[in-house]
Amino acid sequence: FIDEAYSLKHEEGKDSFGQEVVDTLVSEMENNRKRLVVIMAGYTREMADFMRSNSGLESRFPLSFEFPNYSYSEMAQIFRVMARARKLHVAVEEEKLVELITSCIPRSVASKGNARAVRNLLDKVLSRQTDRVADSGTSSMDSLLTLVEKDFPTSSSAGGADGSEEGSTSDNGGLSPGGLEDILKQLDEIVGVVEVKQIFRSLRAKVTIAAERRSLGLPADGASSLHMIFQGNPGTGKTTVARLMGKMFKAVQMIHTGHLVEVSRVDLVGQHVGETAPKTRRVVESAVGGVLFVDEAYSLVSDSKDSFGREALDTIMKCMEDMRDELVVVLAGYPKEMQSLLETNPGLRSRFPVTVNFPDYSSSELVEIADKMLAARQCQLSDEARRRLVLLCDAQVALNDPMSGNARFVRNLLEIACMRQAERLLKLPKRTREQLMTLEGEDFSAFTEKEFEGTGVLLAEEVKRGTGGSEREE
Repeated sequence: FIDEAYSLKHEEGKDSFGQEVVDTLVSEMENNRKRLVVIMAGYTREMADFMRSNSGLESRFPLSFEFPNYSYSEMAQIFRVMARARKLHVAVEEEKLVELITSCIPRSVASKGNARAVRNLLDKVLSRQTDRVADSGTSSMDSLLTLVEKDFPTSSSAGGADGSEEGSTSDNGGLSPGGLEDILKQLDEIVGVVEVKQIFRSLRAKVTIAAERRSLGLPADGASSLHMIFQGNPGTGKTTVARLMGKMFKAVQMIHTGHLVEVSRVDLVGQHVGETAPKTRRVVESAVGGVLFVDEAYSLVSDSKDSFGREALDTIMKCMEDMRDELVVVLAGYPKEMQSLLETNPGLRSRFPVTVNFPDYSSSELVEIADKMLAARQCQLSDEARRRLVLLCDAQVALNDPMSGNARFVRNLLEIACMRQAERLLKLPKRTREQLMTLEGEDFSAFTEKEFEGTGVLLAEEVKRGTGGSEREE
């Protein structure tokens, strides 16, 4: 029994090792035809392509069996059989059970696991049933062995039957009533990005109305209408906003987990022929129910001769179609390069209908970001430290370079300043609460490229000279 037999023959016919296995197998089957039965198994489409790869395969495998995915009705029957094997009684009408399983197990998860997805769901239901009985304060043998409707997680709290984490839920199994408002509050706390916030609210209206239409049985756009292009330099909040969008889409049950999977070219492209497509597909499948965030997406096709990168992008596009209502894909990167990607790949524009621009932060916005970061640490700036911070942010913004770092520059600047403060205070015999909380001007003197090494931030000359004074050098 050879599982995933198609992996022996990769595309373009360049896998000589796999081909050698196939040729040897065919030969040995002929030599041992009366003493050996061979079964090859795998996905339907891939197996069909594989059988055509060797003229001798089809004639040597005269019997072909198609194993279709289970229907939701069949999965409901499997659920009852598995529950019965554990001596559990499912006190839910058949029609309602099918509806619950349809809600809890997205089609893409079902197609990957089938009965395995049902077993995972049963484990989750049993866990919730145990919590319910324990919370009730009284338990009987009957209550311990009975599963009821409220034990089933809804699609918004199930986290999928594949074992993802559950979200914050209300008594009816959905997201808590304040969920959307909490998400919008987090959005408002992000400094700047006014245009992004406007688009976010427009998307909120779109997905909320779509959810209400679906609940009434009316046709509505699914997750496939939400694929987006994020354009902006590093440190402008693209990943943070993508994570909030995932939470929002989950809150209105557009997708079922809302988690973010952040990847770049290295996570998608293989090193050898035949590795890229399955590697990319595994990554995409890990994002099902949430948001796939592809950073520096233009690097996948920066060179017309890069067949591996092209294969990764094509695989993502194919998965977007196969999982159209269970996955949101965001392609992100520098504005100029992302525009070039769209121009050289005309099919992308139609598949990514929403473009969100993330502008660079102004100097005052960088100072505001610094204040928020310091408040989270319960730290503060002396007057001189604030004056220097403002001058450093002015200089960095004036650099007007994609690698200026934006919020990333501020975060690393404060990390270094806090390290300098610690070194400075350690020399004192005793330290007051005020000293422990306060960054001084000398903590913001000249910064070196070595201190910013590995951050991807290009420093302005004024930052390296220590604009505003140089007591540290003295």
